[in-house]
Amino acid sequence: MTPTPNRQDRRGAAPVVDHPPDLDGALAPRVAAAHAERLAPFVAWMATQELEEALRREHREAVEAYLMWCHSDQGPRHGRRHRYEAHLRRSTPQRLAAARAGLDRYTQYREIVALTLPIDH
Repeated sequence: MTPTPNRQDRRGAAPVVDHPPDLDGALAPRVAAAHAERLAPFVAWMATQELEEALRREHREAVEAYLMWCHSDQGPRHGRRHRYEAHLRRSTPQRLAAARAGLDRYTQYREIVALTLPIDH
């Protein structure tokens, strides 16, 4: 089953999908492998930070949920986080603060990685 867009975002730029993609069948193992590949270094990096285990788990779950949602987002990469936060604000506002905190931590990690990549990479 392919997710069907059911509304436009406020700017009318890209459809916003209110439900995750159907990950049954052949796509599920590829998506799981891709997420593991992206999350493992992030989780390892968080283990070096002075964070409570429960907070590390909350951040990982927030980032994992975001990455899963990204599979259903049909808009451009730019603005994806904004669309995700708008989706949470509508569907599960109680998760918004934890999602922001987790995504902020993930952004911090990605910025550090980007700064440490070799120039020719």
